[in-house]
Amino acid sequence: MKRIYLFGRIVRILFLISFIFLLYAFVDMYIQSNFGFKNLLLLIFTIIVVIGGLTWIYSMGIFIDRKNDSLKLVIGFSKKNIKRLVLSNIASIDVELKGNLGMDFIINYKYDCMEKIEYKFYRISIFEKAQYKRIKKELRKIQ
Repeated sequence: MKRIYLFGRIVRILFLISFIFLLYAFVDMYIQSNFGFKNLLLLIFTIIVVIGGLTWIYSMGIFIDRKNDSLKLVIGFSKKNIKRLVLSNIASIDVELKGNLGMDFIINYKYDCMEKIEYKFYRISIFEKAQYKRIKKELRKIQ
């Protein structure tokens, strides 16, 4: 199964480092407060946020399974943001950058039909253009 993540390697590494520092700070605060109940609740909340953030980072992307002839485009957590497609019906997949707002995935089917799926950036930074180029290069390799 080929995976193309919507977040680049640098962004994922920066998120991991910040999550580690966040956990370290809250564990240290919990220990320094002599294991107080209020700080335990903050630590549990932080652990839930870290686990949710990690699943968010690693679950979004394009997942291509050639064995089952399927393509899954995951651009969010809800069911409407998960698009499952049959790989044999797809002629080509292209990506267009929409300024600093997001990307459009353009799926051209073999039966002369086109579908546009919009992906909005959650934050705007210097990494989005690099991610767009990486995703475009990865999609070219697949086709």
